[in-house]
Amino acid sequence: REGHYKMKGMGHFDLKLALALSLPYLFLAQAHDQMCSMYDGLEQSVCEGEDVIPSIDFSAAEGSKEERIQLASDIVKALQDVGFLYLDNVKNIDPMELRKAIEWFFYSLPPEERLKVTKKQWNPNGTNVYRGFFPAQGAVSHKESLEIGKEMAPDHPDVRKYVLYEPNLWPNEDGQNGKYPAFPGFRAMVTKYYDNISKVALDIIRLISIGLGLEETHFDDLFKPNPLSTFRLLHYPPRNEPPPPDALVDGVLLQCEAHSDSTILTLLGTFEFRGLQILSKDGEWISVEPKQHSLIMNVGDTLVQMTKGRLKATVHRVAVQDPEKGRFSMPYFFEPDYRANIGKFLNNDEVKEKALNYYGPWVIHEMAIVKKYVEQKDADWGNYMEIDFD
Repeated sequence: REGHYKMKGMGHFDLKLALALSLPYLFLAQAHDQMCSMYDGLEQSVCEGEDVIPSIDFSAAEGSKEERIQLASDIVKALQDVGFLYLDNVKNIDPMELRKAIEWFFYSLPPEERLKVTKKQWNPNGTNVYRGFFPAQGAVSHKESLEIGKEMAPDHPDVRKYVLYEPNLWPNEDGQNGKYPAFPGFRAMVTKYYDNISKVALDIIRLISIGLGLEETHFDDLFKPNPLSTFRLLHYPPRNEPPPPDALVDGVLLQCEAHSDSTILTLLGTFEFRGLQILSKDGEWISVEPKQHSLIMNVGDTLVQMTKGRLKATVHRVAVQDPEKGRFSMPYFFEPDYRANIGKFLNNDEVKEKALNYYGPWVIHEMAIVKKYVEQKDADWGNYMEIDFD
């Protein structure tokens, strides 16, 4: 456009700034067009210099023992070299099946209905501090999300005892007699996806074990009986206020700051939306292009420590593509049981408090103290450093 560039709710910007914001994406688009050589026989999706994000056909997981061994080797190599990969042809998983559901929750459900499922940090009448909806905070990480976990009965002993096992909070699907569009089956659809992707995640951790030369079930006990895995319906809304100064980094406007994940592994659906970028070993930001029917996978800090650094937790961020449009994504974080002893896998020097040997206290400490996630702001975790199990 000529003249000035208008960002919604932010006044007018000079054209030079608009060009500065757009140049990184023009460069990445050119890099995407200039495809590099094949990555050890795997399909290549995006590259810049020597960095490649491989695509792996996950249908081999249903194949012979030899095919699973080769798949395991491919996954581990990608996680050692790049830290990110695409998984194609994942059985019973297609992120696009939830495209209308996520749009309904954020665009059709009235704010007063979302408030009913909002965490109590933002809803005085709320009951949950961990599961539920949190609104955008206007920080560098400008996002809002509905977070769910494993469906468990309200009277289950773990639900009553540990805050991370809070019951899920579900929106009213029936439209309240025409007050807003109904979406019958929302809960069932999201729960089915959660259950299916949980099975995929367990198979992936077994394949990683094989690829590392371990027994296939090496990590299985960590996820028994009740994994804390979290699934997010995530929305990056347009900003209604000017962004904080540190949201603009080297001419790139961010909507989620650079970070590595804390958990075991992440399985992500990005629909048709661009914006996800990973930091290469050369210090360059690489665009992760969307693949609508596939998953994007990376591992978190916990698994890196548990495997003594043999895998790579790659730093990533989300850059704004269009400041007047929202962006959806669906990350699933595969996590152990609250009582899982992760300390036996970690370097003893990193575990100074006994409680931090166990996943529940450890991940709360990571969220609240170490990384200070904006979505956990002011959460009351109770005395999580007290443990009554060994």
